[in-house]
Amino acid sequence: MKILFVINYLKNGGPSRVVLNIINNLDKEKFEVNVLTLKNKNDKKVLEQLYSKNINVIQLNYKRNLNVLLNLNKIRRIINGLNIDIAHSHGLIPDIIVSNGKYNKISTLHSILEEDYLDFYGKKYGTFLCKIHERYLNKFDLVSCCSKSVYEAMKDKIKKIDYVRNGIDFECPEVNENIRKDLDIPNDAIVYIFSGRLVTRKRIIELLNLFENNKKENEYLLVLGTGSLYDEVIKYNSKQIKILGFKQDIYNYYAISDVYISNSFSEGFSISIIEALGCGLHLLLSENVSHLECFDIDKSYYIGEHFNDKTFKSSKEKLINKIDLNNKNLLKIFQNKYLSGKSMTEKYISLYKILSKK
Repeated sequence: MKILFVINYLKNGGPSRVVLNIINNLDKEKFEVNVLTLKNKNDKKVLEQLYSKNINVIQLNYKRNLNVLLNLNKIRRIINGLNIDIAHSHGLIPDIIVSNGKYNKISTLHSILEEDYLDFYGKKYGTFLCKIHERYLNKFDLVSCCSKSVYEAMKDKIKKIDYVRNGIDFECPEVNENIRKDLDIPNDAIVYIFSGRLVTRKRIIELLNLFENNKKENEYLLVLGTGSLYDEVIKYNSKQIKILGFKQDIYNYYAISDVYISNSFSEGFSISIIEALGCGLHLLLSENVSHLECFDIDKSYYIGEHFNDKTFKSSKEKLINKIDLNNKNLLKIFQNKYLSGKSMTEKYISLYKILSKK
């Protein structure tokens, strides 16, 4: 089966991680894999990894979305020349390109469109983009949402829709005790960590205030990431709140932490949460639908607590009273069972086979 993945660009994060994990887990004797990237923002290390596996990557290197749209016919001719069985696209512009092909078409929807577009672009333009995206998605043979919560939000707006939860494969490193030492964090302290974009949707300022007002002497918070709110976030840097900015070696910081914390009001299905679980961290999450879905996957596993602004303190205390900070194996087993790249890819293969029989 010949598959083409179409994405704006490849990097070590976000939707790219989903694409890369699918590619890594496909049997190359059964699937011929091609990748088409549209913009000139590819991570060279990611490309090198694909080249080392003899994956055909076509880079178009356009600077802006407008340049892509002005060359739609050219790009579609390139795709048609590949004689593919299935095109699997990720994102609005890739979806527009793929939507009119005669091959089988599947798109992965990585967020609740209305929440994502309105937050980023404002009500007027965001609503317009939302309607445009829905229009093109309805031309697909199948749209696969990245979580059940996205599926529930979008199922009345898209005709042919299903869901496959995000999953990734990775190994969390051994604990580097020097990191806690360098950050002046005692070995017996409880370390909370947030990793992601420092933007309004993540409610990071509200989270910092909640933690500042409810922290105990032995509790520390690490904040990793950059974004439009960084200049405001850095003001919270203190003995017990460490604003660390962007870190390439993020897993090393997960490894020395105990609890992953997020106050986001909207998510598709957070890769950061999957990474945290894979490093054995319990979760302390706000009550958006995607976060709540995490707790419903398999209730026989205790993975953490959810909170709102009023229950933050009690939820945090309940979590700390229930968990064994020295036993992280169950969380790793949970992630490997339900949210691994292998389990995600197996579900996508089933969808590919259904599409190829049409």
